[in-house]
Amino acid sequence: MLGNHDYRKNVDAQIEYGKRDTRWHMPARYYRTEIAIDAETKLAVFALDTQAILQRTEGWKEQVQWLQKSLGSEKAAWKIVVGHHPLRSAGAYGDQAWMITHIKPLLDRYGVAMYLCGHDHDLQVIAHPSDTFLCVVSGAGGGARDTAFGDHSLFAATNGGFAMLSVTPRRAAIAMYDADGTLRFVHGRNA
Repeated sequence: MLGNHDYRKNVDAQIEYGKRDTRWHMPARYYRTEIAIDAETKLAVFALDTQAILQRTEGWKEQVQWLQKSLGSEKAAWKIVVGHHPLRSAGAYGDQAWMITHIKPLLDRYGVAMYLCGHDHDLQVIAHPSDTFLCVVSGAGGGARDTAFGDHSLFAATNGGFAMLSVTPRRAAIAMYDADGTLRFVHGRNA
């Protein structure tokens, strides 16, 4: 998925690269991919170009319409949306009002379990009372920055680290790890 630094060069070059290297999966600026959890359970992942949405570049409205149509017709048991920028954050950049206005209602309406993102150089898990989904920020691989434990934070850390998503037919869980691989926090949602 694209982020703000990708826009400094040729964004479409990353899409083209995926045609030459099967390890690189980014078929478009925004897209859906599916992962089989078992023979009957699927996870649908919707990747957004949040830079286009936040900068209101050409095609951003079509992207939001695509997300609404795609989530509305999705049959997978689990739905996760990923984007570079957070909707909610107690970190350096804070909440993104434009994303909350245009993306959050779709995540709530169509039963998205989690919104995964980066951009803020920290680790956060946020459960805002008006959201039906968890907001997970995992941007601590790019160098740590100060963050805060916000009003609706379940977890926040400023050290380097990473997140790991685990999905079973009955549960989706996010685990937050330090840079040395020490588990710091786990939180999940049942189907």
